Amino acid sequence: MTIPVAFLDATDPGSVIIFDLKTLSVIDKVRVGDDPNGIIFDHKIKRIFTADRGSKRVTAIDAKTGKVVAISPDLEITLFRRRLTLMRDIANHTATQCP
Repeated sequence: MTIPVAFLDATDPGSVIIFDLKTLSVIDKVRVGDDPNGIIFDHKIKRIFTADRGSKRVTAIDAKTGKVVAISPDLEITLFRRRLTLMRDIANHTATQCP
């Protein structure tokens, strides 16, 4: 995407909204699962990651094209009654953790 954009997770209907930062108009909605509740940008590899507690998965979106590039397998988050956490370290590596 050549215009400045931002990404926002939305639970209705489980998508990432891509919008223009200048006009705030919606450019696209990318379906990612049932209940995305976390989003993080890894600027080194230009990916948006969403944690979806409803579908128990993480979705990776190419920040340049706005297309889904990967979906994790079922994470079984509720099996251990733990919460999925998205984080970045000081070297900008993105990771997920179930504390």
